[in-house]
Amino acid sequence: MLRAIVCLAMSVSAGIAQIPAGSYIVSSFENGNATPGGLFLVDPRNPGPAVAIQGLDPELVGIGISASNGANAVGIDPETEIIYVGEVGPPGTQIDLHEITLNGTMAVPILKTPIGTVSAFAQFGGGISQIHVLPNGDAILVLADLDVSPPLNGAPLAYYSLLTGTVTPINATLNGSTFGQSVTADADNELIYVAMYQGSMQVFEVPFSGGPGTFVGSMGGAPGMAMNSDGLIVSAGSSSIQFMDPATGIVTTGPIVGSNINGLSIEAATDSPVCVLNNLSGPPGVYRVDPSGTVHLLASNYTGVGSGIAVKTNPRTYGAFTPGNETYRWVATPNAGGLPQQGNLSFGIQLNASNGDATGALLFGVGPNSANVLGFQLLVNAALSFPMPTNGSVSLPIPAVTTPIGMRVYFQTLHADPGAPQGIAASDGLVFEIMP
Repeated sequence: MLRAIVCLAMSVSAGIAQIPAGSYIVSSFENGNATPGGLFLVDPRNPGPAVAIQGLDPELVGIGISASNGANAVGIDPETEIIYVGEVGPPGTQIDLHEITLNGTMAVPILKTPIGTVSAFAQFGGGISQIHVLPNGDAILVLADLDVSPPLNGAPLAYYSLLTGTVTPINATLNGSTFGQSVTADADNELIYVAMYQGSMQVFEVPFSGGPGTFVGSMGGAPGMAMNSDGLIVSAGSSSIQFMDPATGIVTTGPIVGSNINGLSIEAATDSPVCVLNNLSGPPGVYRVDPSGTVHLLASNYTGVGSGIAVKTNPRTYGAFTPGNETYRWVATPNAGGLPQQGNLSFGIQLNASNGDATGALLFGVGPNSANVLGFQLLVNAALSFPMPTNGSVSLPIPAVTTPIGMRVYFQTLHADPGAPQGIAASDGLVFEIMP
């Protein structure tokens, strides 16, 4: 099957990634001792030097002062390949959210949105602490010690719209702190989890619409947060990974990584936490922690103070499924077949059918779509169709050298279902990019 897909994709204008598939991007700021800051590409499986992204706005590299300033937080929208970067700075600094994309390793600026000004009373400076990118490309921002002035009026949580390029406050009642440290959301994107510093790092649950925050529990440093496939909040203390159960607030400690973890995210396809050290009191390092507990050092040559990390999720789901009497949804977090790497002969994708019978048609396309057809949402520019296995498991072994790196392919399934609007139920979409 994959051979037919590759041949077709190579014969048309198949999408090729600008950000290397599955890559991590690390952000760092300068502070007078560690300089310059910036952004760095890290290969997720092949340890080696991180690659500095060139042509960044000076506000992201650092402006040559002793106070912390530069790129503090980073997020990736894998569909548009937009990279969000949030600044940090001393009191009085205008904080901006940057949108960039890449041309090779050169930054291409798209938009810069003012977020607010760091408060004159900010003891450690302030700015955008973490960026949680949503499936539609919008983002949740958590902020530290900004002034009470437009557009956010001091709110520590904000919603950024990719469509309009505007930021609005998420008005939430928390613990009175203005120092937001990290943020993530649940799998259904209905609840926000935010860590606020108030003597200790306190985690709150907040509806997307805002309102009263519910105290969940306290963690260690919480330099970043992500949600794993078990519904646990993944974060870190000074040197080890931590897991918090949002239902109970109970925290368990995982593997030790290194001194002063300062940024954290998750590789959703494998459920692996990834983190970056701040390299102020120990050696620098970008690490991946397998679910088994094995710790992998991937890169250690970034400059500045490592502060944020983002993953270009691969594979991933997108769009809305069309249910009937049954529902059909791709399972990509984690993906049982692992990563779509060259040479991964065990790679595959998995569909979950609510009744256990996935019989239907598997559509393949070389681009996304969004059209209402016969009562269902068509999510691929369909070019080929294959029978869908009853168990929902699609084997797609990837040859070592013949599949083009960066090739992006899209899938959706259709199923006869009398409960669907016109008798056809459809899955959500799934897309992956070939990795080296």
